[in-house]
Amino acid sequence: MTQSQKDDPIQQILAQARRLQILDAAAQVFSERGYHRATIRQISDRAGIADGTIYNYFPSKKELMFAILEDAGTSHYDFIAEHIRKVEDPIQRVERFFEAGFEFVEDDPARGQVLVSTLYGTHDEFKGRLYQIYQPMFQLVAQEILAPGMAQGQFRELDPIAYPSGAAMV
Repeated sequence: MTQSQKDDPIQQILAQARRLQILDAAAQVFSERGYHRATIRQISDRAGIADGTIYNYFPSKKELMFAILEDAGTSHYDFIAEHIRKVEDPIQRVERFFEAGFEFVEDDPARGQVLVSTLYGTHDEFKGRLYQIYQPMFQLVAQEILAPGMAQGQFRELDPIAYPSGAAMV
């Protein structure tokens, strides 16, 4: 994309749409075949684009996977946060947390599968990135569910500092 195309709002919208098209196709292929068995050719075929087009947006299959994790993890967090904030009671927030989490996966099974297979997979670099992406989720649980619930006497007291990484909440 030339500099004048990058400055053109229409071109930016088209580029963003193509990027999302690639992410959708890659999520589907990765969910079906797994990261290691998926190929750029399969992803480009699913997206209906030339193989080389993917490299205009993502320098490698690995970077494409990182982008899917970022997109899916951030969307998952945003979806859950929006839903829990609709209720005040901490116990109802816990219920809404799980309901929204599963609803997200039902609405987008390919991205849900990628998230779950990454979480339980063997690729440490992807797991580490997913862990970083989900840090706001751990904070959401601690600050907007556990802390108010403990303050209201609905949950037993615990030291959230003892679990700074959210490890106890996974």
